[in-house]
Amino acid sequence: MPGLDVAVAELTADREHGASWMARRTVETLLEVAEQPFATSAELFDTLLDAGRKLAESRPGVGAIAGAAGRVLAATNAHRFLEPDELRRLVEEEGQSILHSR
Repeated sequence: MPGLDVAVAELTADREHGASWMARRTVETLLEVAEQPFATSAELFDTLLDAGRKLAESRPGVGAIAGAAGRVLAATNAHRFLEPDELRRLVEEEGQSILHSR
C-alpha cells in the first residue's frame, strides 16, 4: 500500500508537527486504506489492523497515533458483522468524526 508506506515514512521522519497533526494523518491514512476493495469485512478489518499497527509503530512515543488508530479500529471491530460496504461507510463516519473533533 503506497499511501500507507508514505504515511509511515512521513510520521517516522517528522520532527515539525505535533501529536494532533500526527493523529490526523493517521486517521486520514486509515480512511485511504479503507477505500480499497475488500471481499469480506474480515479482510477490511485485518487490513486496517495491520495499517494501524504500522502507523503506531512509526512513532511509538506518540500516543496520539495509537489512540487515533485504536479509535477507528475499535469501531470497526465492534461492527465486523456488517457487509464490507457498510463497514467501510462506518469507518468513514468514525474517521470523519475524529477529524472534525480535533
